[in-house]
Amino acid sequence: MSDPGRPPPVSAGRPYRWLALLPTLALCVGAPLIDRLHATVAGVPLLLVWIVAWLLLTSVIMAVIAALDRRMERP
Repeated sequence: MSDPGRPPPVSAGRPYRWLALLPTLALCVGAPLIDRLHATVAGVPLLLVWIVAWLLLTSVIMAVIAALDRRMERP
């Protein structure tokens, strides 16, 4: 029996949820690679720009995933 208060289990039919790995990979793999470059953007170190950009992009990606989830839940 399913509990009416519990959300349905995550199905394999939602491959867009793999988008959530992009920020993790960008910060864990990309940051050390970007750190090797000693460049600046408008006087700010490139690594700081990279981290702030991915912080903002993470919010956008999560919003897209949430919107797709809501669309998939509609009958």
